Amino acid sequence: MKSTRIRVRHTDRQRHGMANPHCFLQKTFVFVNRVANTERPMGVWMYRYSWIFAILVLANSSSSVGATQCTKDIGPDDFCGSYRADPKTTYLKASDGTMVPFEHVGGVSDLLGRLLPSDDAMREKYDWGISSAPGDRVPEELHNVQLDAYIVAVKPCEDDRDYHVIIKDENADEYMNVEVSGLPTNGVGLADFKRARGEIESVLTDANSSSTCGRYNKPDQPIHVRIEGSVYFDGDHRAGCQSGCPGPSYAKPSTVWEIHPVYSVTEIP
Repeated sequence: MKSTRIRVRHTDRQRHGMANPHCFLQKTFVFVNRVANTERPMGVWMYRYSWIFAILVLANSSSSVGATQCTKDIGPDDFCGSYRADPKTTYLKASDGTMVPFEHVGGVSDLLGRLLPSDDAMREKYDWGISSAPGDRVPEELHNVQLDAYIVAVKPCEDDRDYHVIIKDENADEYMNVEVSGLPTNGVGLADFKRARGEIESVLTDANSSSTCGRYNKPDQPIHVRIEGSVYFDGDHRAGCQSGCPGPSYAKPSTVWEIHPVYSVTEIP
C-alpha cells in the first residue's frame, strides 16, 4: 500500500511548550517566582494567587494535550474505554464466526442517506446514557459496509486508544467519523485489529509521536481510501458542535454514526 504522509503542522502552543501542561506549568511557576522576588507590588500579588493562576493555565493548556492517561493495567495499544466496549471492539460476525459480508455503498452520503436511520430516530428509539445504553449492537447496527472515501483528518492517541479518522466524499462536504479501535483486551480477532491499526498508521508520519498525538492531523491532500468495517451509533456524543464533538473545526461530522471498528483501510492510487 502506497504511503501518503501527513505533514505535521505545529501550533504556537506546541512551539512554546504549551502542548505539555506540566512543562508549561513549571515555566509559569518559575516566571511567577521571579516576579515575586522583585519589589513591585504586582509581584507580591502574583505570588499570593499563583495557585489560582496555575489552575487556569493547566485547564487552558489541557485542550491541546494528547490522550488522557489510561489507568488500566493493559498494553499500550489495548482498548481503554468503557462505553459500549463490546461493539467497539468486535466486528459483526455470523454465528459460525465468519465476517458478515460487506455491503458496498456509494460513499458517505449514500451510507447515511440510504442505509442508516437519522440520529433523531435513533435517539428517540433507544436510551444512550452512560449506564443505560444497549450493550450489544442494535438491529440498525447490524451492517458491515465497504465504501470509498477521502481521509481529511486523523487523530491518534485518544484516551481509549482509538484512532479518529474523518472521511468525506470527493465532491461533497458531508463528513463522517470512522474509528480504528484499540486492541481488544480479550484477544478476540486480535490479528485483524493489529492489521487495521498498522494500515492507518501507514498514512501518518510519526503516528505516535508527541507532535501528532491527541490532535487532528490534516494531510497535504485528501487521501483516497477504501474502508471496510462495522457500523456503530455513538450515542454518547453529539455532532456538529465546535467543542467536544468529533472532528476538527474544518471537518465536523453532522452525525454520530460511525464505521467502528474499522476492519481495513486500503489506499487507492
